[in-house]
Amino acid sequence: MSSLRLHSLAACALTLGLGFVSPSVAIPQDGREPIPERPGIPQPPRPPQPVPVGSLPVTLQLNQFICHNADEDSFYSNGDEPYLFVAAIYADGTTIQLSNLANARVRIQSPSKTHGNLGRKNVKAGNRFAIPPSTGRFSTNILPIGGLPENIAKEKSMVGLIVIAMEEDATPTKAANAGRQALIKVLQKELDQAIRTISSPDVNLLKTRIASAMRQAIKQESLRSISGIFSVVDPDDYIGADFAMWSYQQIQNAGSAGLPINMHFKKSGVHYQVTGLVRTP
Repeated sequence: MSSLRLHSLAACALTLGLGFVSPSVAIPQDGREPIPERPGIPQPPRPPQPVPVGSLPVTLQLNQFICHNADEDSFYSNGDEPYLFVAAIYADGTTIQLSNLANARVRIQSPSKTHGNLGRKNVKAGNRFAIPPSTGRFSTNILPIGGLPENIAKEKSMVGLIVIAMEEDATPTKAANAGRQALIKVLQKELDQAIRTISSPDVNLLKTRIASAMRQAIKQESLRSISGIFSVVDPDDYIGADFAMWSYQQIQNAGSAGLPINMHFKKSGVHYQVTGLVRTP
C-alpha cells in the first residue's frame, strides 16, 4: 500500500468494535446497552433517534473468490484450503474530531473466524465461488470529520479494506485466530498513533511489524499443544495481502451502483483473486 494512502487513512482515522454479538442479543442503533431478546415476549418500541447530520450508510461486500493458480494442485494433492484475514477500517467523524485528536481512534471490523471461513476445500485452479457474508460483508455509518469545511471533511473521511489471503496446512485454528488478533492489534495501535500525531507511518516498518506480530502469535499459540508443535514444520501459507481505500465523497457520489473491489494475492505460482463492491444504499 502506498505511503500516500496510509497517510490519508491515518490522518483521517477510524473506530469500530471487533467480533460479533450473539444472535440472542438485539443491538440498538442509538448507542445504548443491548437488550436480551425474550422469545414470545414483545419488546417495547424504542423512540426514534435523530440521525446525525451527514451520516452515510456504507456497505463493503466481498462477493467472489477466484483461484487462478492453486498451491496444492498437483496429481498428488487435493487442492487448496484458502481462508482470509479481513479488516474493514473507518476513518471518519464518528471517532475523529480535529478539536480532540488526542482521543481519536480508528474503527475496525473483522470477522473472528479464520480456518474454513470461505466454506470451501479442495480448491483448484479455475474454481470460483461466492464469499460467505459472515466473512466478507461489513456495514456501518460514517460521518465527515468534525472541524473541517464540508467538502474537505468528505474528502478526508476514509473507508479502507485490508485482506490477507492464507492457505491452510497444519497450523491449529487457535493459532490462526491468534494471528488475526495480532494483525488487528498492530493496525489499531499504529493507525491510532498516526492519527493522533497527524503523521504518516513508515509503510515498510508497518508491514514488518504486522508480519512479525502474526508469525510470533501463531508460533506461540501453536507451541501450547503437542499437535501444534508439529504444525511448526508445516505452517499455513501466507499467500499475499492487498489494500483498498475510498473517501466519503467517492462512496456518496457512486451511490447504490457502488465502487468495485478487486484484489489479487500472489506467491510462487499461487494466484488468488477477490472481487466485490463498496456502496451506499
